[in-house]
Amino acid sequence: MSVDLLDEDSGTATVARLQLDRRLQCLQLSMPDETRIYKMQDMIAIFRDKEFTSLVPGLSHLSGRCVAVDFCTERDFRLCFQFKDSEHRDNFYSCLKILRMSLDTLENPQSDED
Repeated sequence: MSVDLLDEDSGTATVARLQLDRRLQCLQLSMPDETRIYKMQDMIAIFRDKEFTSLVPGLSHLSGRCVAVDFCTERDFRLCFQFKDSEHRDNFYSCLKILRMSLDTLENPQSDED
């Protein structure tokens, strides 16, 4: 899918392509000058609305159309995505949350004995 990646400091938008691998374990973010790969298991938080505003105050005026995703990596700790409207933002947010929760379930299966 095509996304707008926002620079947290300047607010500059870069058009990028975001893809999920077949095994639902890695996100690939392709920009004109580079490609980055993020492991879904490294995703530690997804923010929108008030959380987004408090964590990314420089982009608070865009919070109604943005999602921030934090990773536990040294490089690119936080990615900020902007969407054309709140409906697209909410769909992206929900899908990402579901994917991340499904990975948590696979990593920590509950036994029937509990």
